[in-house]
Amino acid sequence: MKKVLRLLTIGAIGLSAQQAQAITIEFNYDYDSNNFFSAQEKNTLNAAGAFFESRLTDSLTAITSAGTNHFNAVFDRPDTGSNTTINDFSVSSDTLIVYVGGRDISGSTLGVGGPGGFSASSFSQAFLDNIETRGQGASNQDFGPWGGTISFNTNSAWYFDSDISTVADLPGNKNDFYSVALHELAHVLGFGTSNTWNSQYSDNHWAAGTTSFVDGVSQEAAMDPSITTGTRKHFTELDLQGLRDIGWEVTAVPVPAAVYLMGTAMIGLFGFRRKS
Repeated sequence: MKKVLRLLTIGAIGLSAQQAQAITIEFNYDYDSNNFFSAQEKNTLNAAGAFFESRLTDSLTAITSAGTNHFNAVFDRPDTGSNTTINDFSVSSDTLIVYVGGRDISGSTLGVGGPGGFSASSFSQAFLDNIETRGQGASNQDFGPWGGTISFNTNSAWYFDSDISTVADLPGNKNDFYSVALHELAHVLGFGTSNTWNSQYSDNHWAAGTTSFVDGVSQEAAMDPSITTGTRKHFTELDLQGLRDIGWEVTAVPVPAAVYLMGTAMIGLFGFRRKS
């Protein structure tokens, strides 16, 4: 029986539908034992997920554990940080499963997140080949994870916005949860955390203070390593280009369905921090 083990690094920190979304991000709260997420927290996280659903048009193949085909998801629990494995894991086509929760994270780090690792065994080479990148091509040229995990700092002062189309009510002394969620989801997608990224870049974030544009307006990039309290960061064109560089197919403009007014594994963490 052939076996394979792959470990992926974890990184830190309404309009009516007219076109089907290519990618679905499914948030899972099974490891939210510290009860970080209530309805408002979930709504804001869903808004961040909807942004990426509106921009990514890749087709990810399904991974189905059955018979002699065994796929085991490996990741750090978002509520404790401890390594865990879910045996005989399956994920539907065009779907990413992201385990989320809150825990005490030391210092000024607001969140940590990234893609999960895996182990697998099968007599089928096709099964083993499929789980590498889920039909996205060579692992050093493209990226197709099953999903991953994000932990948010329970000690941070958060603002959960019910309307992300405006920042008029964003408190100056709180951290914008939507901005941090966008940042950590990008790490799940391989920004700063995938082999494809590491083959092209030497750091896990853009340099501090890097700017780009959102609809022609200059903004500090979402994927630099920190954020100032009382500010919001949307995903800029430079941030989207980083996803393109690791193989994601990114639309030029949001599709109407989600215009966002809206073995053992060792896993490393990079922090998205609050600016002083």
